[in-house]
Amino acid sequence: MFSSAQAARVGYDIVQYRDIRFEFSPEEAERYWFGGDPWLTHLFNGLFFAVPDGERWVMESARHQLPKITTPDLVDIVRAFIRQEATHSREHDAVNALMQRHGVPADVVEARFMAVRKKVQAMFGQDMQASIAAAIEHFTAILSEVMLQHPEFFTRMHPKMRALVYWHLVEETEHKGISFDIFHETVGTDQRAYLMRVIGLLATFGFGFPAVLGGQFYLLWHDRELGNWKSAKHYFKTTLVNPALLLKIVASGLPYLRRDFHPWQHDNRHIINIWRQEFARSQDPLAATEKLWKWQMQQKYAVPLSQGRKAMRWSQAA
Repeated sequence: MFSSAQAARVGYDIVQYRDIRFEFSPEEAERYWFGGDPWLTHLFNGLFFAVPDGERWVMESARHQLPKITTPDLVDIVRAFIRQEATHSREHDAVNALMQRHGVPADVVEARFMAVRKKVQAMFGQDMQASIAAAIEHFTAILSEVMLQHPEFFTRMHPKMRALVYWHLVEETEHKGISFDIFHETVGTDQRAYLMRVIGLLATFGFGFPAVLGGQFYLLWHDRELGNWKSAKHYFKTTLVNPALLLKIVASGLPYLRRDFHPWQHDNRHIINIWRQEFARSQDPLAATEKLWKWQMQQKYAVPLSQGRKAMRWSQAA
């Protein structure tokens, strides 16, 4: 396992700014874009509608702390990180506006998240906000890893929407240690800083999960889909039983509480390397996504010949 100093260098080496523009049409980002499933779609809408304001919150914290950073390499990487986050905000703003055209009240969910964010900012100073920013980035990183381990979720998604999600997950993985390094560089690593880091994680989970789930259930209520028991059953199975997405996310967040923790002590670059290499070659996020996704599907469902019938049944169900 990497030491904290070695782990930080991993993140410095892979963060890359890409000015990607998707320019969706309504047909490419459907109302229930997550496989036609209302409950899972609105779970991720509850998250994605908060993305633009959340990304700007993290960028604002990074810009505030930037003058305090004395490590030259970190200064350069923080600037690339801010540009990545700005692009995420721009592209999700565009998709959220498209959801609005589909009749999904993205503006209501965004406004509620913004109100929560302003209350949190009023409660805490800049150092604690840097701790919360580090915790937010840890949450998005573990969400990205969990989602990238399950390519089957993206089977019924439009290739362009799949590319948006994969691109965002890849870049969240690339910069997963930057806000953490900003916090360590500007606030410290002593007992006080450690306690602030723990409080930041608890605060993030404390307001983050209610905000996302509250947005989800509001959207389901708005669409009159709360009584869609087939979708609800699939949702609860997916999030709590198999593959238990929410439980995996919570469990993956716990190592953050270790005193010697650094995000890159868990080196998961292999998950995103195919995407990165293909994008470097083609400069096309759709081509990069399709190459990684198809490779993942082949690996995940490659079975011995004796299990061929089982594989065929899965393929037909998908």
